[in-house]
Amino acid sequence: MRIHYSITSPFARKVRIFAALTQEPNIQWILTKPLETADFRAINPLGKIPALETTAISLFDSTLICEYLDELYCARGGVSLFQRGQADYFTVQKYHYLANGIMDAAVASVMDQRRPDASASAFWLRRWQDTIEAGLQAVAVEALGSGASVNIGGIAMVCALGYLALRLPLIDPAVFNPQLAAWYAQQSQEPCFLATQPRDERGYLSEFA
Repeated sequence: MRIHYSITSPFARKVRIFAALTQEPNIQWILTKPLETADFRAINPLGKIPALETTAISLFDSTLICEYLDELYCARGGVSLFQRGQADYFTVQKYHYLANGIMDAAVASVMDQRRPDASASAFWLRRWQDTIEAGLQAVAVEALGSGASVNIGGIAMVCALGYLALRLPLIDPAVFNPQLAAWYAQQSQEPCFLATQPRDERGYLSEFA
């Protein structure tokens, strides 16, 4: 199994953390610059990371890849990090997709500010910031799990907050949700979160997002 990723992409980080927590043993990690690798579109026609390929299938989108890894984990006797079959399944997915939405808005904002052909759109930057702030306010931390019992919602939320700290540090989660900020400060010290902590490109391969 090969998974294409970047160091700074929050969606790729979600997959990296998920793979670590589910102890998937057969992954070759491929550091990829998708916008500069024409052959990558044979794996993901959308040209985005993360992307997974095996001899039998190729998958893209972080949620789909995590679902695939979750199924393998459950087949080995693990307990689903998606909370499949549990009473709180839909609550966990609600915050999982909320975190995905925060990441979507944050990445869009960052990419718009990098446009080489025109100035960033003040209208869309405001809309994306409003989305991020409203999303942060809406999080109920008790649904995310903690420590070794973190679920897919918690994994995605750590990635969203880590990306904000890296790329949009003026948006302070503590202003909008102090409980979430406190939860993040503790959860981000877990080994698999520390090992995937995003950093800027200085000293690293220049990457998308």
